[in-house]
Amino acid sequence: MNIKAIRRQGQLGVFLVDLTMVLLLVVNLGLILFDSLLSFGWFYNALIAVVPEVTRWYVSTVQPRFLFIDLLFISVFLLEFLIRWGIAVWAKTHHRWFFFPFVHWYDLIGLVPLAGFRILRLLRVVSITFRLQRVGAIDITSWLLLRSLIKYYGILIQELTDRVTINILSRLQGEARNGTPVLEHIIDEVVVPRQDDLVEWLSKRVEQSLGRNFDTYEAQLKRYVNHRLHTAIKTNRDVARIESIPVVGKQVRVTVEKTVTDIVNRVVSDTLQDLASVHNRIFVNEVVHIIFEAIARSESDEKLADTVVLTITEALDIVKKHVAIKQWQIRDTAADEEEFRRLLRDEFMRVASSEQR
Repeated sequence: MNIKAIRRQGQLGVFLVDLTMVLLLVVNLGLILFDSLLSFGWFYNALIAVVPEVTRWYVSTVQPRFLFIDLLFISVFLLEFLIRWGIAVWAKTHHRWFFFPFVHWYDLIGLVPLAGFRILRLLRVVSITFRLQRVGAIDITSWLLLRSLIKYYGILIQELTDRVTINILSRLQGEARNGTPVLEHIIDEVVVPRQDDLVEWLSKRVEQSLGRNFDTYEAQLKRYVNHRLHTAIKTNRDVARIESIPVVGKQVRVTVEKTVTDIVNRVVSDTLQDLASVHNRIFVNEVVHIIFEAIARSESDEKLADTVVLTITEALDIVKKHVAIKQWQIRDTAADEEEFRRLLRDEFMRVASSEQR
């Protein structure tokens, strides 16, 4: 408990009041719990066996006046609430004077003198705890119990959300396989509205790929074109007739083949370089747009539809595998490893310092 921090902020009086309220709440809630347990036969018999005089005194003296005693506690809590309300009005803490009870409803709800509302006084303990945390009197983040609660609450939430997510992904996979409208919805509501962005991205990728890889594969492309042209010319009947001309026929065929090969290679090279140029972005966009539109709107190509469905289901399988990974176990393992390294480092430093001495 940081008393110095409380004094620096001038909150010592508030701290003492809050501490008193906490002690009164503990006594009040303990009395409520004890009185509730006393209604059970096994608890009453156990007390009679251990402290018979005290038990009989409580049953004959305190229990008949339990409601009056509880009202005394309520009056103290209500008085403290009214004083804080008055201070808030004087300090203009809220925009309107009547905002205070609505903002601090959790302090009022437990003051209802009915059995079902008494347990709600725990909310008052929680609110006071957070007030003490805010002024720096205590540090609840260092409490082992709270850290454990937060840890296991996070584990519970993660396990629940992971299972829900996996079930949703499995249902989407089933809908995609069964031909339900989910695939059409993905195309119509996700892909098509972003069609221009996707086309622009694909066009840039085409340009970048051609510009980056053309020099690397130019020689291979030229060899391929030369081979295809040589085969085509060799099997062409008209070229065969030219080659059959005496004396000059073979030379003419070679010249024709070389000329055609040079022209085709030049056309292919210039075409690819043009496609890789930003000056032909509009043409590339149009080509990619037509291809994209044909794929997105293809209804008769069952093989394409099956491929799309298979791609979606396999992608969802990958997502499910990642979701199924228990991240809290990974974090715990990493924390344990870090703690082990720290202890090992401290032990090494201790041994080294002792050897130096």
